[in-house]
Parts: sequence; C-alpha cells; structure tokens
Amino acid sequence: MSLIRFQPRTLAVANPASPAETFDREIDRLFERAFGRDAWTTRALTPPMDIEERGDHYQLRMDLPGLTKDDLQITLHDGLLSISGEKKVETEATEGKVHHRERWSGKFSRSLRLAKEINADAIEAVMENGVLGLKLPFVPEAQPRKIEVQVR
Repeated sequence: MSLIRFQPRTLAVANPASPAETFDREIDRLFERAFGRDAWTTRALTPPMDIEERGDHYQLRMDLPGLTKDDLQITLHDGLLSISGEKKVETEATEGKVHHRERWSGKFSRSLRLAKEINADAIEAVMENGVLGLKLPFVPEAQPRKIEVQVR
C-alpha cells in the first residue's frame, strides 16, 4: 500500500486557469513564502495554556502530551512564571521507513508575568493524562480584605 499526501486542490479543480483558482494558489504561495510550508508546526512548540483566577489562587493548565515531570522545568522569579521543557523524538525500532510525521518534538518555553504576588512556597504542580496543572496561591497580603468601619 502506498501513502499519497492529501492535496485538496487536485481533487476538485474543474478549470485550473479560472480566476478564483489562480487567486487561491497565489494566496497559498504568499503564505508559504511568508511563513514556510510547515509553519503550522511551530505552533505545536508553544503548548496551549489556560489560566483562571479562582478567589485565592491562579489555576493554570497546559497540554503537554507525552511529557513526564523530568522533561519540565518550572520557575517563578520576580513575578515571572516560566515553564520550559523538551519533548524528545520518539525512536521506535521499525522494519519499515517513516512516510509521514506530524507529531511535534523539540524544546519549548512559555513565560508570563503574573498580576498578583504568588506564594512560591505553596505552589502545587500536578501532571495528569498529559496535562500540567499548576495551583499558584496568592500571598495573603495580596488578597483583598474587608476593612471594618469603626463608629465613634
């Protein structure tokens, strides 16, 4: 069985010289020149992340499929949270040859400045099913507090 790369333009081109088809090809070439043919793969090296503020802490979740805790480094310094790591290329012993590879590998790094002061000693990090979860509790003084008004 042979593998053939999917090329959507070759499937339904009724008139390859039509203005619409020519325009589409030129737009594709413009993006390939600007970003490279496989530019979408660079997005994989910036893992997606969600951050929520939940009362007394930030909750961060980052998709990191295939990574272990040993593949990650997490630091917090002067309000800058940095998460970096490396997903190594899987080398399987195969008798055949690889025809197509889309799963990403390589180093990544994400950094973000946190709006509130974080209690670095109370940070919790959990890796579960390829998702990194970070609980970043606020320093108690940084939390809003109610001030009682005294009557005299």
